[in-house]
Amino acid sequence: MYDEEEPTLRNIARELTTKGYWERARARKQSTKTVWDLVFMPIGFGCIGLCWVAFGKFFWWLHVSIYPGDSERFKALMGGSMTVAQFLMFLLPAFAALPIGFITSNALMWLVPPARRAVEEKAKGRIWATFRGAQMGLFKAALVLVPIGVASGVLGALLLGR
Repeated sequence: MYDEEEPTLRNIARELTTKGYWERARARKQSTKTVWDLVFMPIGFGCIGLCWVAFGKFFWWLHVSIYPGDSERFKALMGGSMTVAQFLMFLLPAFAALPIGFITSNALMWLVPPARRAVEEKAKGRIWATFRGAQMGLFKAALVLVPIGVASGVLGALLLGR
């Protein structure tokens, strides 16, 4: 569909919104699957989790820096049903963690020569499946998702308990 095109935000959005995306994505993944995915996919999800926790800790630190009296009230502030501030501060940044975690996992895979060779061999002729194409697509997604996640976390830190 977009074989010669760069993974720009417009092309990524067009790919995501064109009917049949999930079937194309599944076929793309099946055609580029290697044994190294068994190693690096869990690492990617682990990196996402670590990044998400880091965002949460940072936003909590920011909140306590602004409102020092709340440092002892964590359980009270987090108890009950979820507030908008909690959603902004802790859940929305999870979307910002996605591209960062997978960028990190891909970079770690690239550092392992046998994994790099296997993935590059399978990616030949596949849309955005090369290391460079995948990293560019993830980076461009991060350009949108990370600022949104950071802005929401800062806003949540300002609103929490107020």
